[in-house]
Amino acid sequence: MKGVKFWFTSIVWIACATNCFSQESTLKKAELSAHNKTADLAKTGKPALLTLSQLLERYAGTASIKEKADVCYDLSRWYTARLKIDSSLYFAEKIRAYSEKVNYTLGIGKYHLARASALYYRLSSRQEAMEQSTKALNIFIAQKDDQFTGVSYRQLAMLYDSDNLSGKALAKAAFWQSIHYLKKADDNQSLERSYYLLGRLYLHASAFDSAADYSIKALQLAEVLGD
Repeated sequence: MKGVKFWFTSIVWIACATNCFSQESTLKKAELSAHNKTADLAKTGKPALLTLSQLLERYAGTASIKEKADVCYDLSRWYTARLKIDSSLYFAEKIRAYSEKVNYTLGIGKYHLARASALYYRLSSRQEAMEQSTKALNIFIAQKDDQFTGVSYRQLAMLYDSDNLSGKALAKAAFWQSIHYLKKADDNQSLERSYYLLGRLYLHASAFDSAADYSIKALQLAEVLGD
């Protein structure tokens, strides 16, 4: 029976891995999308994922300093997803400037998180990225913002995972925390991403049952979300 179970799990994993790795170039899909997608706001309460032109229109069209800070966060992450790090850091600094102008604490947290996300892709800046992630996490926990607490834990998990010597256990713990908070926030778009990355971590550790489990969870959410 164990042999059958292992064979079935292996087959499921192969199917999942094929699907997941065929989408490697669009790994940021769960968080940010370049396509025109419309959110069902009545059901989710979450803003739609917007194109770059739509984000820029929102930025130009609001007089609210807080809203400008929020849109700059979305712009920063949009550029990070496309590895345009200088542009991402530019909009991160605008988040900070707007947030400091009106004492917008959540905006300062978003500044730290946006900067951490961008610096993750610069090997020489990984330590600063860790510090920025920690600052963001502390702010969002204090503000009781489950969604951004979950996203901050995931950013920390990605940084821990990049440490091949000692970070894997810390990465798993941070991913579990990310999943916990994103479930509380009902942020399935971000939850899908955390499941996928945790599944990939288990795959690299040759823990195939756990890898299959989390990859299937990610795929199930992707189907629900239409990703």
